[in-house]
Amino acid sequence: MDNKENEWYQRYFTKYPRIGGTLRRRKRAYYSEIVDDFKHLDGMSLSSIKRYELGTSDCPASVIFALASYYQCNIQELFDDDASFGRDIDMRKDNFRFSEISYRETPTGPSYTYAEELKGYRLDYGLKLNKGDYDLVTLEHDHQSLNLPIGAKLFFRVKDVRKEKWDELLNHEERIYFVTLETRSIETFPKKHKTKDGTVTFITKARVISDVSSSKMVMYQYDNKTKHITYQAFKRGIIGFAEKIIIDLV
Repeated sequence: MDNKENEWYQRYFTKYPRIGGTLRRRKRAYYSEIVDDFKHLDGMSLSSIKRYELGTSDCPASVIFALASYYQCNIQELFDDDASFGRDIDMRKDNFRFSEISYRETPTGPSYTYAEELKGYRLDYGLKLNKGDYDLVTLEHDHQSLNLPIGAKLFFRVKDVRKEKWDELLNHEERIYFVTLETRSIETFPKKHKTKDGTVTFITKARVISDVSSSKMVMYQYDNKTKHITYQAFKRGIIGFAEKIIIDLV
């Protein structure tokens, strides 16, 4: 194994299984809460828990059972499915590496180049897991207004985004948002759409279409139709914004 392969191996594979990280983020749990609840149990310090999640330390059985009890899950659910571990993995198997190609079309024709180093991939690559939590939404049908096929997976960043941050994110650049809006604020809301509390939660592309503060408006899509709403009303309804999209064609 050459230096580049060894560097790739160290980055994407761990000596021990990753335990608890994905479940902690999914449950919206904080390190301080876990440490406080199990402060009398050996191996449950803040630094230890982080090492178990990263796969750099072997997690004792007592801690595994304690975490399973804390999250009210079975033991298998504690093990992160997107991580690989072990010392004897064959780096030359096709399912553990791929060659990255940069492709673009130019006035003189298509152009592509191969990257020099091996690459690996996990679902959470590119996501800022240390800065917020995410909801993973899987489309159960072709989404016309998003132009995404059935099975597409959208990662929405939904936590630790300061409210004032939306003034930076919600602008003329079109993004995909997860929102909850009052039905009375939606133009010609379809009567056939049922709602219990006068609100509807959905996914939409949206962007600001006016910079005049007194009449700042947002254009979005609902029921495959273009709608308009005041900037403040849309901002209040934002749950999160899509930070990553995965499309599986098989």
